Amino acid sequence: MEHEIISEKVNYRVNVVSLCVDEIVGGELHGKVFHRYSKEPFEFNSLIEATKNLDKFYDVINYPQSTVRHRSFATEIDLKRIDKDKTVVTREEILDKKGKIGTFIFTVESRNNASWQGEGFYPEGNERFTFKGDMELLDFIIKKTIH
Repeated sequence: MEHEIISEKVNYRVNVVSLCVDEIVGGELHGKVFHRYSKEPFEFNSLIEATKNLDKFYDVINYPQSTVRHRSFATEIDLKRIDKDKTVVTREEILDKKGKIGTFIFTVESRNNASWQGEGFYPEGNERFTFKGDMELLDFIIKKTIH
């Protein structure tokens, strides 16, 4: 029943993630991010770290494609791509993940102008949200977790 309610609130795409905030240490949010392509989450010790890892994740699954390509004079690193159709975690498993302080289930629908646009759901507040940039998403997460 809870899965159905959450499913109605969030647009479920191949890149859906559950960002689970477990603790706040020195003003930094710590937690885990779960996605459909690994049974093991990646841990983060700040929202900046979570953002960098999520951006790499979107590059690896190549969805959504970034409209801005990073330029460098160094040798370009070849990313090992993941087939978007070969998931190892079910939708229900993603929706079951909960943070001790807060849970944010969201999808990034586009990556325009070196930022993210998408929508999500905050189960603890039964609140649907949209964001027009990654900073707007981070601001929402901070406001809901740091009172």
